[in-house]
Amino acid sequence: MTREDPNRPVPVPASVLFDKRLSATAKELYGFLADAAEGGETLTSMSELVELSSSGTERCRRGMQQLLETGWVEREQLQGARFGRSRYVVHQAPPGADAAA
Repeated sequence: MTREDPNRPVPVPASVLFDKRLSATAKELYGFLADAAEGGETLTSMSELVELSSSGTERCRRGMQQLLETGWVEREQLQGARFGRSRYVVHQAPPGADAAA
């Protein structure tokens, strides 16, 4: 994950921004993951996300927990992955949401 072009648009659905279950840190993390995702998935670690964020380790952990609990993001721990990396699947709507709504 990099900040190659800080002026490029990041694909964050308005429903993420207005989801009252998510803290500002969770929304920030969603943006980082959505920006890095190719085909809806990205490989990264919490330490990389913390490094990008201005929120600190504990807030990032709580924010990630919110994303996981609400279904905006899924995480798969990878066996033998370097530096504690996980596969993150970023959803444009949480599972179970009515796509027509």
